[in-house]
Amino acid sequence: MRTKYLLAFSIATAALFLPCAAQAQSCEQGPCETWAVFDPNSGTISGGSYYENFDYSDWVMVESYIWDPSYNYTYLGSAVDYEYAEFDFSYTPQMSGMYTIVGYNSYEIEDDGWTPDGESDCSVDATGSPAPVMTSCQLQGSSWVVGSNSIACYGQYFSSIPPSELYLLSWGNNGVGFLQSDTMTIVSDTEIDVDVVLTDIIYNIGYIEVVAASAWQVLQVPQIAPPASFVVQYEAYIPVDHVNGPSYCSYNVNLVQLLYKGDGPSGTTYRAAEGITLVPDPGFSLAPWANTGETRNYGFGSPVNGQTLSSADEDGIANDCYLWNAAGYAAHNWTPTVTYPQSHQAIATLSGTAQNPLEAQFGGIQWNMLVKVDTTNPAAPTALVSYQATCYPAHQVSVNGTVVYTYVPPVDTPAYIVACLLGGFTTGVGPGYVGPVTVPNQ
Repeated sequence: MRTKYLLAFSIATAALFLPCAAQAQSCEQGPCETWAVFDPNSGTISGGSYYENFDYSDWVMVESYIWDPSYNYTYLGSAVDYEYAEFDFSYTPQMSGMYTIVGYNSYEIEDDGWTPDGESDCSVDATGSPAPVMTSCQLQGSSWVVGSNSIACYGQYFSSIPPSELYLLSWGNNGVGFLQSDTMTIVSDTEIDVDVVLTDIIYNIGYIEVVAASAWQVLQVPQIAPPASFVVQYEAYIPVDHVNGPSYCSYNVNLVQLLYKGDGPSGTTYRAAEGITLVPDPGFSLAPWANTGETRNYGFGSPVNGQTLSSADEDGIANDCYLWNAAGYAAHNWTPTVTYPQSHQAIATLSGTAQNPLEAQFGGIQWNMLVKVDTTNPAAPTALVSYQATCYPAHQVSVNGTVVYTYVPPVDTPAYIVACLLGGFTTGVGPGYVGPVTVPNQ
């Protein structure tokens, strides 16, 4: 059994660490204290009042009351004991806001009735949402897959979590990232749904930590073999070393038709290009991209060797109509899109328009390529290309490096080029299709 001195020391020490303690006391004959704390998880206020009187070595009493934010009070109870008394309580508030707890103190000497000895009080703020508790997270499927995976996490007090405090962490796989994207949705106060898109885990196991404010759960992701993927790429290119452009410049007394650098018969460089990686079986795609190649024109004296442009034509002096004259990049605002019409199929749409940045912005290269990859037979996947494009320049679609569709214009004269670029699809090639043809896995 504790001595009165140990009790007095313990309460005095504890008061230093309690959220609510009396700042000013009005106890004349002995020390007194009232304390309280609000627990948002349980929704309760707990605390107590203590009073001691050693001077008269007789009975003491402490009575506790609580006032709510509307100034209504509730009697909590009392404690009577010899020389010191402590009353502890637990109270469930009916509204949020500031509550005041008061301990009224009295002592009795030789059965002469109770004599008041002031009170102690404190206030506590009974607001705030309970801290979330996450008890489990479960994969909603038979196994993890490359692509989309659904996770359901269960617990309590999720509704008040701000979006900034919902996130995922991942590690493992020998430090190689495998979490491509994620979406977290608070479904109810007791459930959070998570959708994660994974790339392959080929080195080791991975871990995903679901974090909701101060609550969290960790899931282990086993090694996942990568499914077949297919790099789809489109290029528009000038299939010769150079062509005569539609514009002229003046060099000394000479009127010079500008030459434009081409990309070569195999399309080593390009005028416009875009691509994407398709993964049909789990139904997702990776790394869409689009770009344009550098456009360069040349004036008097080019090509220096009389046949093809070379380093000898690169004098580095711009807009002088002599040898290299100007350079620029066409603007681009296109990007590949993907649909998944049925299992084991993915269709990439590659379309856009690119114009010569060094000429008046009329017409331009146009293309619309639909590339369907089918893995119904995983040993022999196929690709089919539905095409439509301007009749200049050359167009090519490849899947995993295998050319599925190619078009090379019959001539490269200025008149033909201008007619093609101004005519658009009206004078172009297609619509038509090629395939299906077998393409390699990657």
